[in-house]
Amino acid sequence: GVALPISLIKGFDDNFETHDWNSATKAREIINRAKNIIASNRATEDNLNPLIGDLFALLPGAKTPIGGTGETDILGDIN
Repeated sequence: GVALPISLIKGFDDNFETHDWNSATKAREIINRAKNIIASNRATEDNLNPLIGDLFALLPGAKTPIGGTGETDILGDIN
């Protein structure tokens, strides 16, 4: 369903200022586009998930694999 994508959009919107966006303007535009889709009852996974992906791509380290670069461990110690 669309509950998770809507929740993610709401979380990004509610906590917008806490994120270190690569482009805050672009992130705000994407969130507003998603909110318009949701408000007009056109929300589907197919139209929200790409927007969520775009938002995650605007976060620092988005290209870093989950688990980090291998340079430090989870506590920040150099391997």
